[in-house]
Amino acid sequence: MYQLVRRPRSAGRKTLLLLLACSNDGAVPTGITFDSTGNLWVPRKRGNNANCGVIGCGTVFELTPPSAPGGAWTSRLVFVSRRTNGEYPDTQLFLLGTTLYGTTAAGGGENRAGTGVSFVP
Repeated sequence: MYQLVRRPRSAGRKTLLLLLACSNDGAVPTGITFDSTGNLWVPRKRGNNANCGVIGCGTVFELTPPSAPGGAWTSRLVFVSRRTNGEYPDTQLFLLGTTLYGTTAAGGGENRAGTGVSFVP
């Protein structure tokens, strides 16, 4: 993930926020949602095995901005998809009040047709 900062009359500056390591962190981000404090919430369709085979069921991470400009962002795993709670988070999360909502493409019971998920930051 990158942060792009546009500067007048220049190409801008690119800053690496997070390097994804598919096996644990997840891969294939499906969107970014900002909360009121500037944190980013990122669902990832693959990764973190959780009994879903080699590609994993997916994850959701929270990224917290640095306390000082130029510092490192902090990541925190907040959801690991499993067959029982929903596999493959497939939409950008949306914020309503203080709760984030999203869906998964599969999992969540016998028919494995997907689930709705929510997080309270």
